[in-house]
Amino acid sequence: MSEVTTSNTQRLRQQQEGHSVEIKGDPGLLERFSAHASLSFRRLDSEDVSDLQCRLHCGLNECRKQQECPSVQDPCRFSAAYFLMTGRKGLWIVELTGKDEAGGSVQAASGSSLLLCAHPNSAGRFLIFPPWGGDSNGRTALIDAVWNFVAKSGVSVQLARFPAAPHVGFREVEETLLDWRFPVHILDTQKVVKKEGFAFKQFRWKLHCLQQKHRVEKEDLQPGREEDRREAMKLLNTWRPGDDHSVYDCLLSLFPCDNDTETETAITEAEAPCKSKRHLNDLLGENEAARGKLRLRGRFVRADGNVVGMSIWEETDPQGGMANAYANVALHDFPGSSQHVHWDMCRCLADRGFSFLSLGGSETAGLDLFKQKMRPVQRVELKSFVLD
Repeated sequence: MSEVTTSNTQRLRQQQEGHSVEIKGDPGLLERFSAHASLSFRRLDSEDVSDLQCRLHCGLNECRKQQECPSVQDPCRFSAAYFLMTGRKGLWIVELTGKDEAGGSVQAASGSSLLLCAHPNSAGRFLIFPPWGGDSNGRTALIDAVWNFVAKSGVSVQLARFPAAPHVGFREVEETLLDWRFPVHILDTQKVVKKEGFAFKQFRWKLHCLQQKHRVEKEDLQPGREEDRREAMKLLNTWRPGDDHSVYDCLLSLFPCDNDTETETAITEAEAPCKSKRHLNDLLGENEAARGKLRLRGRFVRADGNVVGMSIWEETDPQGGMANAYANVALHDFPGSSQHVHWDMCRCLADRGFSFLSLGGSETAGLDLFKQKMRPVQRVELKSFVLD
């Protein structure tokens, strides 16, 4: 294993181990996860990233095969990078075992899975994300079982990033902390690259502003190189000094260890039945790092040699042409740097055959307004729910 691989793996593991999950209602809840008979809880760590990637891609392919994917759905629903970042303080994959709480067999397992995570910004709270696999009855049964177990333990829990309530017992609540408070906006990469017409007039002007005053260059971001990682963290600390940038540190640690994403092996529909880390390793090669094949890419924007912008995205769904942007950082002292970050990201994706780029949702009205200026072609409303 290379020195770079070891360094990145250690960083990711240290981040995970450094976050103890605080449970205000029931300190013994986490210990009981492993002892629950009717539900299988497995905590995901730095060694399980490839398994998560495999399961999510299998879920996406199964969704397509059963024609259950809506024409416009949450672009992050099957994004391993998103869940690893959001679940950086504790992430579990949960399934029904087909047994009752005493361990007796009562029914066949549903074949459905979901992700449960500790809230990244609020100690003692849990998030339940939409399930995949199996049929609709099995998915609903899994949601109810996980909700009942966690909620009865006296801790706070909510359904997260759901397009609608799974059944009438759930009530929508206002999301105030996380990024689906405002809608997800999706760009057409070719439209942004061409930047034609009145709608992109201000966008073109901002691009020109930076080019008029500075020598603008773009280059690949390779976090496996210590120099690139230092420049990325320096940019973040200049952009928002004093803020907690652990989510970006986590994201940088998830990058392919060998910086050779061109040799990446895609998981195709024919390979959808994969069920384990070993199967994925057979596809990618046994010597690949467990978290080394997330489809992450990044770019720097430089002005006169200095980094003034950075983008990081995941090529989440090559078959559907969908990518997710997870970092769009630009210094306010360099007008036009943000437009260059977005234009360059769209150009790279369009060149690689990706038609769509999700900018995600927003926590604030100001950020939502900025994303609308990119002229999105789709928007996705996501919601939070609690059980009355």
